[in-house]
Amino acid sequence: MINRRELVCAAGSLVFANAISNAFGAAARYDLIVKGGRVIDPSVRLDGIRDVAISGGRIVAVEPNIGADAADTIDARASS
Repeated sequence: MINRRELVCAAGSLVFANAISNAFGAAARYDLIVKGGRVIDPSVRLDGIRDVAISGGRIVAVEPNIGADAADTIDARASS
């Protein structure tokens, strides 16, 4: 069984390792981001221009502007 001191040390190590990997170029947060596409979702009455982030084959975020890194990015904005 793990005691409190071991738990705090392990958690601190994870936080430190995460900070280091973020500072020195961690892997992409998402597999794919589709930027500026029209998203329609009647279940939440959404019909607008949004970014869609995909990770592990699943949609994980739909936001007006996703600023995170991705392995691939598709620009879905309409060109004139």
